[in-house]
Amino acid sequence: MCGISGFNRQNENAIKKMVAGQRHRGPDDQGFFVDEKVSLGHNRLAIIDLSPGGRQPMISSDGSVQLIFNGEIYNYQSLKKELLSLGYVFNSQSDTEVILNGYLAWGLKVLEKLRGMWALAIYDRKKNQLILSRDFFGVKPLVYYLDGEQLIFASEIKTLIGQLKGLELNREAYAFYFGLGYWPAPATYLKNVYQLLPGQILIYDFKNRQANFQTLDFFGPPARAEYLSDEKVLLEKLEEVLTESVAAHFVADVPVALLLSGGTDSALLAVLAKKAGFNPLAFNLEIFGKTDSTYARAIAQKTGLTLKPLILEKAKMDRLSEEVWELLDEPFADTAIFPTTVLFSQVAQEAKVVLSGEGGDELFGGYLRQRQYLGKIWRGKSGSMVEVLNQLAAGENLFSQSIINPFLKRCSALSPDLVNQYLETTALAHLPNLRPALSGFLRKFYKSYPAEAHKNLPLFFDRYLYLPNDLMYKGDISAMHFSLEVRVPFVDKMVWQFANRFISPEHCFSKKYQGKYLLKQILLKYLPADLVFRKKEGLSFPLLQYLTDKMFAQLKAAIDFTLTEAGDLGLKPTLLRRLKNDGYLKLFIKKYPRFVFALLANYKILEKYKNHLNLTK
Repeated sequence: MCGISGFNRQNENAIKKMVAGQRHRGPDDQGFFVDEKVSLGHNRLAIIDLSPGGRQPMISSDGSVQLIFNGEIYNYQSLKKELLSLGYVFNSQSDTEVILNGYLAWGLKVLEKLRGMWALAIYDRKKNQLILSRDFFGVKPLVYYLDGEQLIFASEIKTLIGQLKGLELNREAYAFYFGLGYWPAPATYLKNVYQLLPGQILIYDFKNRQANFQTLDFFGPPARAEYLSDEKVLLEKLEEVLTESVAAHFVADVPVALLLSGGTDSALLAVLAKKAGFNPLAFNLEIFGKTDSTYARAIAQKTGLTLKPLILEKAKMDRLSEEVWELLDEPFADTAIFPTTVLFSQVAQEAKVVLSGEGGDELFGGYLRQRQYLGKIWRGKSGSMVEVLNQLAAGENLFSQSIINPFLKRCSALSPDLVNQYLETTALAHLPNLRPALSGFLRKFYKSYPAEAHKNLPLFFDRYLYLPNDLMYKGDISAMHFSLEVRVPFVDKMVWQFANRFISPEHCFSKKYQGKYLLKQILLKYLPADLVFRKKEGLSFPLLQYLTDKMFAQLKAAIDFTLTEAGDLGLKPTLLRRLKNDGYLKLFIKKYPRFVFALLANYKILEKYKNHLNLTK
């Protein structure tokens, strides 16, 4: 895991500044390459091959190709054997050199052979091209600035901002942020600054000074689903695939730890890690009012793992909040960033790599809302009745927000339309003026994916929208702030291809619609039922309970800022004025904590980078 940066011009001082700005992503080493066309920089967090042989940028034997790479490739050893048989020579034990020689052997087809997480840049002198690529699931971030002929890229937006002045807000995209709480790729909150899409390749041609895009073929040609109806066979094969994935994610030359929340996903990682012969140190974060830690201790005892308990304390929230604002580089409304930051800050003191259960909910149906999507259908547009109900639920007074709007929302949820149901269950707040833009975006997003991705319709948006743009961003930005690599065995090429091919939508739930049915059936082989079947909690964060006086004052400043400084971000001024009332604001915090946090996060980030932004209305 590392940090990469670069641009399509010669400037040694600028690339050194970018590398210095990403030192937290790779404190073990740094490297540069500069010629008349390109400048490349790399920060190294040494995980595989700790020797100088793994240094980057890495150059091919003939000097024609330079590579910088952030991530881990779990099948690099098998690919290396294949390349050795073709006559390629290796000077290191790193996965980076496997990608480099693989590119020489197969061109961009090497990317379809990779199993892992990555964001990388390849400078090919012979082809006169600069190539950027991001992994299939968007585990690793890659952002870029593209305006005319100028291309700048990095692992984090904050690194780009340091190179730019007078950036404009991407006001049209704020409907996504205040509607969903994150920025769906390729959008960011800044004009001309983009996220490379998961599985996307950007090819910049130095001759014509233009960028073109390709998409990796992950799903393959359309094929009939081969759902396994024999549950015993399905469970045996699924456990085999998951165990192999967990084992692959332990490939490292440093110790690998484990996050053990006490829930289904982390518990399964724990038992499969033991089954595969590993004994990782486990970490658990105790959050006030939650029982997860009790289950985590019991699971650790059953599996024989050493558990290190960590505590989220309200007394440290002011200091913690400043840490969060320091690491974030875009407005982000997932309040779980607080406990995630606490967790990773302490894990990083004892480990360099940690396994996380992220992806289990999205792949195997762990959210209550997904069970509500069973039987929903895809429609090209909203029904007229839904639109009428949304407009009726536009009241902003206390009575409307507490009584009328929730009732009308429940009526709207009766619609058979998947997009409408998804918005009703995931939107930060009921904001009818944002609904047309959100609905239109989701329908366009759905059509941008091949038919193979639509097989499990109830999980589609969580798999391909929420997972990469919220969960993967949160995990990377918070962990890498502390030089910690997070690996996600569920978000694995082989696991996802198996699930997409053999697991039916109905098999994600039991007949009583209990989420992650298959995973729990596997767990029952190793743990007692009382540790398997329990209410889901996770790292959700009770914002109102942890809101300090300082944070409340900052929140009120955020409302004023949004009204007077930020200009038109798609929110009604009447709503913002109502939020200036303490009673109304506390009601909103209780009912829509993520929306209120979205206001605060936007304010803190725009204030942080105001010298680089043009905030004129």
